[in-house]
Amino acid sequence: MAQTVKLSKPITAHGEELSELTFRELTLGDLEKMPLDPKTVGDIFIVIQKACDIPPSSVRQIAADDMNAISEVLADFLPGSPPTGES
Repeated sequence: MAQTVKLSKPITAHGEELSELTFRELTLGDLEKMPLDPKTVGDIFIVIQKACDIPPSSVRQIAADDMNAISEVLADFLPGSPPTGES
């Protein structure tokens, strides 16, 4: 199930301005070359790219203030993470 996070400031991805990010459910293919326990900004960066299908240049535009909401969504999608939302 996809989840959406409203951004505090819009970003540009694929030539379009986005005021929110839609995080799709990750597949095993996504997880194949991804850290399963992202604890660093670099690891979270990779997970956001995959889950939102946006390029690295777009991830760099995301305001640090948005990381709490993004982290909650990602926790629901990553294996071994305790669920934070309702299913």
